Amino acid sequence: MKTYSETMKSVLEKAAVITEEKREKAQKTRRALAAASSAVIMLALLVGAALVIKPFGSRGESEKQRQGAENGSEHGSEHGSEHGSEYAAVTPDCMEGNPIEATPEPTPFPGYAYTDILAVAPEDFAFKLRWNVFGISSYDSETGRLVKTTDSTHPEDYVTELFLDESAIDTFYTYILHHIDFFKLPDEYDPINDPASESKVASEPHETIELTVRANGREHTVLCPMIPFGQFNGYCYEAYTFYNMGIRYITGIITNSPEWQALPDYEVLYD
Repeated sequence: MKTYSETMKSVLEKAAVITEEKREKAQKTRRALAAASSAVIMLALLVGAALVIKPFGSRGESEKQRQGAENGSEHGSEHGSEHGSEYAAVTPDCMEGNPIEATPEPTPFPGYAYTDILAVAPEDFAFKLRWNVFGISSYDSETGRLVKTTDSTHPEDYVTELFLDESAIDTFYTYILHHIDFFKLPDEYDPINDPASESKVASEPHETIELTVRANGREHTVLCPMIPFGQFNGYCYEAYTFYNMGIRYITGIITNSPEWQALPDYEVLYD
C-alpha cells in the first residue's frame, strides 16, 4: 500500500502531465487559428486588389473598348502611312491624369499608338485658347497675349506676352491635328463625360474651355462649356487626346513659363 506522500506525488505527476498535454493542445490550436487567419487576410487582399485594379479608362464595356482601340489604330496607321516610316507607331506607358498646372509632359492614352516624331506645324498655324475656372485664362499664339485671369480688381495686372517655342507648337499641332482631326470635332464638346453614359461628372466651380485653331487655310472653334474642373481623363481616345494630350499639355507649358510665373497671384480663389 502506498503512503499518503507517495499517493499525492503520483496525483501531482499525473496532473502535471495532463496540464502539459492541455498546454501543447492549446498551442497547436492557436497556431492553427493564426494560420487560418493569415490565409483569410491574404485572400481578402487578393480579392480587393482584383476589384481595384482595372484597365485604365475602362467603362466596363468590352465592345466599346474594342471600338476605341480600332479607332486608335486607325489614327496611328493613317498618319503613319501619310508621313512615312518616321511616324512608326509606338505604345507608350500609362500614367494617371494631369493636374491643371502640371509639368508639361503629355500622358499617353494606354494601349494606343502615338508617334514620337513631331509633325511640323504649317506657316499659318495659330490658336486661341480660353480655359480655367469659368474660362478666366486665355492665350493667343499669334499675338502672344497671355491673360492669367479676368476676375480681378485690376485685370491689366494679369496680362503679359508669351511666345511659345517651335517644339511646343509642333507638339500641340501633332496631337490635335495628326492623332485626331480637330476640324471634325463638334462645335460644342464634352471630353470628360461619355454621352452614352447615364452618370455624369460635374463640379462647382466648373471649367470652360474654348479652342480656336487655324491651319492650312481652315479655321474651327470648339467650345467645352461647364465641364468638370480638376484632374480628369477624356472618356475615349479622341476625347483623351484632345483634352489630356492637347489642352492639358499646352496649358502646362503656359503655366510653367517664367512669363506666367511672374504674374501676380490670383486675387480671387474658388472653392
